[in-house]
Amino acid sequence: MRSSLHAWEVTTQKSKIELAEESNIWAVSIDDGRLRTRTFDRYSRIEHLPKVPRWREVVRTAYFVLSLPSIEPETRAALEAELERTKDILKRAAIS
Repeated sequence: MRSSLHAWEVTTQKSKIELAEESNIWAVSIDDGRLRTRTFDRYSRIEHLPKVPRWREVVRTAYFVLSLPSIEPETRAALEAELERTKDILKRAAIS
């Protein structure tokens, strides 16, 4: 998630709130008059991951960011590498 967010911010100059809104993957709520992305935030730090993570949303977020036409080749390559690593981990976990 951090790689997706970094690629998003570098490419679009937009915030995680805008990523959540534009991708329609993550919920955005209003708390104390401020926009929040609570679920998105939980996936940004390993120690805050839910017991049963929604990996599909994480992968969908990476693909959404990769779909940006203006993403730099280095940023794209780094995000694609992280995505492949995540998918490999998920495959191994599903097999065992």
